Amino acid sequence: MGWGITPDDCKQKVDTLEWSNNLNLRKRLSGERTFPITIPLKAPKSSEAFSDIARFSDYIKVWRDWPNQDQVEWKKVAYRNSGIHEVPIKFSLNTFQEMVDFLGDHAQSKALFWQQLMEPLLQYDKSLYSVFVKNLTAFEKLSTTDIKLLVIILPQLKRHMGKGMYLRALPLIGADTKFLESNLTLFELILDHLNIGQVAIVGGIIAWLNCKENPKGLLSVRPLCPQTKKAMAGIPLLQMYSQDLYKYELPASNILVIENMQSGLALPEMEDTIAVFGGGRNLTWMKADWLQSKRVGYWGDIDSWGYALLNDARKNCPCVDSIMMDKSALDEHLERIVEEEIPYDGILRLLTAPEKATLKRLIENNGYVARLEQERLSSDFISTQLEKWRYSQ
Repeated sequence: MGWGITPDDCKQKVDTLEWSNNLNLRKRLSGERTFPITIPLKAPKSSEAFSDIARFSDYIKVWRDWPNQDQVEWKKVAYRNSGIHEVPIKFSLNTFQEMVDFLGDHAQSKALFWQQLMEPLLQYDKSLYSVFVKNLTAFEKLSTTDIKLLVIILPQLKRHMGKGMYLRALPLIGADTKFLESNLTLFELILDHLNIGQVAIVGGIIAWLNCKENPKGLLSVRPLCPQTKKAMAGIPLLQMYSQDLYKYELPASNILVIENMQSGLALPEMEDTIAVFGGGRNLTWMKADWLQSKRVGYWGDIDSWGYALLNDARKNCPCVDSIMMDKSALDEHLERIVEEEIPYDGILRLLTAPEKATLKRLIENNGYVARLEQERLSSDFISTQLEKWRYSQ
């Protein structure tokens, strides 16, 4: 670079060494790397200056024109054969905000985003600033809506609250347990900070909450009340092959078929009801003769594939009711809608008129096909809607 560092040179250096260096950036935010940031401007020697008078003049002028002169240190230097000249020798950024303003639009927009993310966290607990800075990359993956959900969930998480339950069955209000599970590491870090290391000491957030580990494997059958559990020999969760389920009549009047495993684990207690879940597209067992005499509800994702699975379920068992796959569920959770990347494009003849209308609304959603995962529905909303279904017969 030689002599004569310009403002543009300084900007490139600060961007590379401070802003784009995640480790140094976090240290600046935390105060480990203190301000000011000081950059020597490499004023020329006499021989250098007067071998290129035009460049020397431009170097002086660009720093004379710099709007924040308190950031520039000047020094009188005696040059041979030309007398004394006042030249810039040092540039300094004295605060984090000065660095952001100096770097311009990309840094300002990022800093504003951080501020929007941090505000709800700091309102909840000011000490979370250190957690935010240490885990900046993880927090940046969240939206401002996600941060609000995080703050809604945090005060609800208590030691041992999940005793006897799976994580996805925690009785959260105003938030979905999928968000908790998807961001479990972040919740663990925050809770460990707020509880002075106790979460790490007991082995992590699952152990701290005293939740059961998630089962893995086959299609799952879960009785949802003491009576049905007793009728199933007291087994709280049974995994069965679909061909066995086809032959075995489940001892309940109400059968809930759930698309996703985690949503099945999160179901609340329901009288005279057994849930079958985790099978996804494996719905052939629903042709079972014994199922035709039951009240059958189906709950899946509100997207084109969810409706395709509902359509398949009705091919096997025409009496299926859909639950929480309608306009009301969609309207209640609009902010949690995402894009469906590869929609189902087949013909769905077995949907009801309201279901078709909801699917049409998803397809015509502002230029992209929308979807709402069943796991993003709030726990209290789910409980209310299941009760309505249970008592609407």
